[in-house]
Amino acid sequence: MSRRTTARPSPVGQARGRGASPPERPVPPPPSLLTEERDGLVLLHTPGDDTFGAADVADLAGTPGDGAVTVLVSPRATAADGLWGHLGAVLDSLGERGVHAVWLAMSDTGADPPDGPPVARRIADAWRIEVTAPVGDLLAVPGGALFSCGERAGWRRFAPGAEPVELGPRLPVPPWGEALNAVPAAAPGGSLVEHLPAGLLIRAAESEAVRPVSLSLSLPVDPAGPALVVGVPGGDEVPVEDVLAVFGALPDEIAPAVRLVPGGQRDVLAVGQAVADARGHEVVVLSGVPLLRPGRDGAVAAPLGADGLPRWQPFVGAVACHPAPRKSDALPPRPLDLASPFPAREVGEHGDIPLSERWIASVTRAGLWVRTAKGARPLTTLEPIDPEGPAIEVGRPGQKLDASVWPLLGQLLGELPRDVRRRAALLVHGTPRSGETEPRRLATEHGLRSLHFGAKGRRAAVGVARTAPAAAGGGAAAAPGGKAERAAFRAFADGAWRRHRAAVEPVLAGMQALTGEEREAARAELIALRLYLHAADEPFDHATLAGALRSGAGDKALRAYAACVARGLERLPAHQGLVLRAGAAGAALAPGATVADAAPVSGLVAHDEPAPGGDRLALWSVSGRSVAPLLKGGGAEVVFAPRTAFRVLEVRDLDGTTLTLAREEGEGGEGADATDDAVLARLDAAIGRLPGAAPDVAWPARCTGPLAPAVDETETR
Repeated sequence: MSRRTTARPSPVGQARGRGASPPERPVPPPPSLLTEERDGLVLLHTPGDDTFGAADVADLAGTPGDGAVTVLVSPRATAADGLWGHLGAVLDSLGERGVHAVWLAMSDTGADPPDGPPVARRIADAWRIEVTAPVGDLLAVPGGALFSCGERAGWRRFAPGAEPVELGPRLPVPPWGEALNAVPAAAPGGSLVEHLPAGLLIRAAESEAVRPVSLSLSLPVDPAGPALVVGVPGGDEVPVEDVLAVFGALPDEIAPAVRLVPGGQRDVLAVGQAVADARGHEVVVLSGVPLLRPGRDGAVAAPLGADGLPRWQPFVGAVACHPAPRKSDALPPRPLDLASPFPAREVGEHGDIPLSERWIASVTRAGLWVRTAKGARPLTTLEPIDPEGPAIEVGRPGQKLDASVWPLLGQLLGELPRDVRRRAALLVHGTPRSGETEPRRLATEHGLRSLHFGAKGRRAAVGVARTAPAAAGGGAAAAPGGKAERAAFRAFADGAWRRHRAAVEPVLAGMQALTGEEREAARAELIALRLYLHAADEPFDHATLAGALRSGAGDKALRAYAACVARGLERLPAHQGLVLRAGAAGAALAPGATVADAAPVSGLVAHDEPAPGGDRLALWSVSGRSVAPLLKGGGAEVVFAPRTAFRVLEVRDLDGTTLTLAREEGEGGEGADATDDAVLARLDAAIGRLPGAAPDVAWPARCTGPLAPAVDETETR
C-alpha cells in the first residue's frame, strides 16, 4: 500500500515508504480536502477556504525551481481530519514524478517537538526527499516569498539522514539574507531591531512590536538589497546613531544596498542624509513603504497615515542621498523613481511640466510646484512628504501672482486622479494680485483637502536669549519659553527649514544625550544657526539680523530667529584661544573699555595659514563656539553669542594699521578668572606665532566691522 493511507497528525511518522503496512483499523472518511496545482505549487485547502487567494497562488507558483515543489497547506486545512493521508498522497505523487525536494509551507513543521523529531524530518526520512520547513508561523509575502515569524523562527532544510541546515527566516533566501543575522537585536541607543521579509525594522523600545497583522510584514522582498524600515505607526523617533549602528553591523558589500523606508508618519530623508554623510556612500530613501499594486511592474512607495495604512503614491518614489563633499556645497538628493500623475502630458527629464511660456510645474517629492519658467528651479527632492496627500505649491514668498496662473492650475488639478486630488493641499506661497478668490474657488471646485496662504514668510512673536556654556553630553537643555520661539522661527523660516534640516542631522547624531523634546529643540536651534551661517539675502542674512538686534527695533520674527541662533551656539563646542576679526579700534574700544555687541560676533581661528590683513581685533575666546560642523566644507570660524562682553586690554599701532587686543569678560571656563596681564601674555604669545598677513585675502563678511555697543532694550520697548 502507498503512504496515502497514513492518517491523523499524531502518527505521521509511522509512514515508512512504499511498502508501508495499512493501519490495523479502518480510517473514517476524511472531510473533503481540495488540491490545486500550478507551476511547481501544490495548495491543500478546505472547500470555501480563501486564505490564499489567486494572487498568492500566482506569486508562489514556480518559486523553488530546479525540480523542487512548494506544498502550501492552508491554516484551516491543518486542523482537518485526514490531512496527513491527503498530504501522503500528494508526496507519493510528487515522488513518482521525480520531484527530489519540497518546500513544506506549513507552520511549525520544522520545529523540534518535545516528543520526537520534527514533522519535516519524518517526511524527509520516510519519502527519501529533501524537505525545507519553517519553525514558527508561516506568512506568504506578496511577490512570492515565504517568511517564518515568531520566537526562534526560521527555515530549516532536512535531507534524508543528515543534520538540518538553518536557512534564516526568508525563503527563498535572498543574496543578502545571511548578512542580516549579524545585526544585533538591540542598538546602542536602546532601539530594537526585528526581522521582516523585506529586511529589518528598527523601532524605539517603547513602540509597538511587529504583529502578524503589521503592514511591514507584507513588504515585498527585493533581491537587490534589504529594506530598513525606520519606526512604526505612532511610535517614538529612532535616533540616527541607532540607524547608523545597523549599517555598521552589515558587511561593506551589503550596507550600500540598504534602502531606508519610513515605517511611521515621520519622513526619514534627514536620517538618510545623515547616514550618507557619516558613511561616505549613497543611501536610498523611499518615499513610503513599498507595495505591490495590481497591474504594475515592481513596487510603488506609499506613506503611512496615523492608522498605519497607506495613503497615496508620491510622484517621486525614492531618492539617493549623496555624502556631503568636504570642500564644496552639498548636493541635493537625486530622484530615482519619477512617476508623473499626468500620463497625457510631456514630462521633462527632471520632472518639469510646461504649462505656458510663463508658467511651469515641477514634480517634487512632496507633490507639485507651479512656478515661473524663468525662475530658479526649486530643490524638488528636499521637500518633506505629508502622509495625508500631495502638496500643490504655487509661487514663491513675496512673488506677485498674476491672473494667468489660475486657469492653468485649474486645468492641472482637473487632470489629477480623483483620489489624489481629494488628498491634495493647495499652498499659495506668493501673493495673488487679484486677491484670494480664485485659489479659494479652485480648492472648492476640485474638492481639495485644504488651502493655505502665505505658508512661507509667516512671522510670530518671540524673545532673545543669552549664551551659556554647553551642557554635558553634547547640547544644552531646552530653554524655558524656547518652545514658542522655536515654533515662531519654524513658521518664519518654512522653506529654508527644509533646505537646512538634512545638513544638521549628522551634528545632531553626535548629541546622544538628547532625547524627545530636547532633541527636537536642538534640531530647530541648529537649523537656525546653519541658516544664519549660509543665508546671503534678507531676511535671514547676518547683516539683517545684526541690524535688527543692534537697533533694538527689529520685528519679533527676527528676534525669535536670533533666540534660536543663540541657543544653537550653546550646543556647539567652545573654542578657547586667539580669534581674529577685521576692525579698527574706534572710540568705543579704548583700553579699559567694555563693549557687548547685541549681535553675534564672528572671527577666524588663528592657525598656520596667513589671515587677511588690515585693522584687526585679537580676541581671547573662552565661550566662542566653533561652527565648523555646520559650515559647508568645514571652516575656521568662531561665533560669539549676542551680548558677549569684551574688555579692551591694549590698542597697538602696527605700520599704519591697528591691532586691538581684548578678552571676554564675565564668562565661565578655563582662563575666565585669569588676570588681564595673564590674558595679555597669552594673546602676545599667540600673535607672535602668527604668519604674516595676507593682504590679497578678503575677510569673510561676518568677520568684519567694529563691535557695536548693544542698545539698552528697556529704552526700545
